Amino acid sequence: MVPTEETLAVMQQVLADKAELAAMKDAFCGYTAIHWAAKHGSAEMLALSFNDHVDINARTRGGYTALHIACLHGHHVIQAQLRELGAPLHPFSLPWRSIVCAYG
Repeated sequence: MVPTEETLAVMQQVLADKAELAAMKDAFCGYTAIHWAAKHGSAEMLALSFNDHVDINARTRGGYTALHIACLHGHHVIQAQLRELGAPLHPFSLPWRSIVCAYG
């Protein structure tokens, strides 16, 4: 589900007032705003969400970074955008699973 223009406008307004909200994790799976952007393949949401409060390496409760999620969902543009924002491509795996990223 890609966010609508209206949703992005509201998000922009809220984050302008409280930028630290982008770094907060949801209670269920531990996603931050950049994880949701990666899951839904929204470059606009990712651009709005990334700020000084956000840890590009933040992990979900399952241990996934936003880059892991972008790779799992095949969002190549988001993968590239995350790499440009500083997401490392170091041993890109989790203890229980190796993830092959299509980033090239």
